[in-house]
Amino acid sequence: MLNHQRVQNLVVEDITNFVKFIESGFDVIKFALLYLAFLRHTVIKKKNQAMLSNRRNYMETLVKIINHRRNVIENTSVENELRHDMLTSLITANTEPIAGGVDTTANLLCFVIYYLCHYPDVLARLQKELDSIDL
Repeated sequence: MLNHQRVQNLVVEDITNFVKFIESGFDVIKFALLYLAFLRHTVIKKKNQAMLSNRRNYMETLVKIINHRRNVIENTSVENELRHDMLTSLITANTEPIAGGVDTTANLLCFVIYYLCHYPDVLARLQKELDSIDL
């Protein structure tokens, strides 16, 4: 029982860290849109490395949360009902529709980035709007 409580505490800690990473994710997006790649990789290299480290930690935390839920699902007996939440649904669902959704999202983001690069006035308005938002 003590081991189960320790695992639960670790999961709660991982979820808390995940929420912090999401909150800081908006700063990462602003940073990436605001500064050219040349500046990010030379002048403000330490800030860029910190952002990349934060992203790595975010992904590792996300994988730990998913793996923990997979273990819970695998160890749940057939008689017990699984939780009804988004993560459980995504893990137990057929993967083809999910892959289609990921592909669509990736195409949308590529489309947006392509047109932002070709229309610098729109990019400037986007950066101005991002600067006006208090996070």
